[in-house]
Amino acid sequence: MRTIKSFVRREGRMTCAQQLAFTTLWPQYGIDVTPGVPLDFAKIFGRDAPCALEIGFGNGEALIAMAKLRPDVDFIGVEVYQSGTGGLFQQLNHDQIQNVRVIHTDVMTLFPDIIPENSLNHVYIYFPDPWPKRKHVKRRLVQTAFLDQLKTVLVPGGCVHFATDWLDYARHAQAVFSNHPDFKAVMDPIPLPYYCPRPSTKFYRRALQLGHVITDLSVQADKPTTL
Repeated sequence: MRTIKSFVRREGRMTCAQQLAFTTLWPQYGIDVTPGVPLDFAKIFGRDAPCALEIGFGNGEALIAMAKLRPDVDFIGVEVYQSGTGGLFQQLNHDQIQNVRVIHTDVMTLFPDIIPENSLNHVYIYFPDPWPKRKHVKRRLVQTAFLDQLKTVLVPGGCVHFATDWLDYARHAQAVFSNHPDFKAVMDPIPLPYYCPRPSTKFYRRALQLGHVITDLSVQADKPTTL
């Protein structure tokens, strides 16, 4: 397991409402993990359904939109910042959304034994920290070692959808995906029954306002592989 983190702690203060939501609604929407113990998604959601994972959901805008669009899919969000999680809990509770759960941790701590093998149908990585300086490229989430972990938890044919407004990161991600033997590029719309298009979020709208080019990359697990 690598020690280099793909994020830095730069979280502002939580509002009182966010803190209250985080504390009181965690039993309803949060997932507690135990090292070495795989999660049981069917037990967590109370049903057998396709599962999707969003890594770094920010304020949860995309996660909520996708959950509303696809109530037949169970969504898991992983985030390290409490303020975004508290805000998401508020919205989930307000809209009575039942198919979203949250894990509050660094996603890399979930591999290789917390997320079960062949358990995820889709993984979303939307506008991750681009780490634009050359000396920081190694901190980018999308690396070969990261895909080595994802290939084990995706079902055969499962997809990863990546989006960024940083051209250099897009090129980097394209190279990493292309050079990995267990993933192949696919075109949108992804021809899968659980497909969910990327929602418009504040990060997307801000990127457009700044004149940034948005790059979407989708890759599919070409074959199931075991570590």
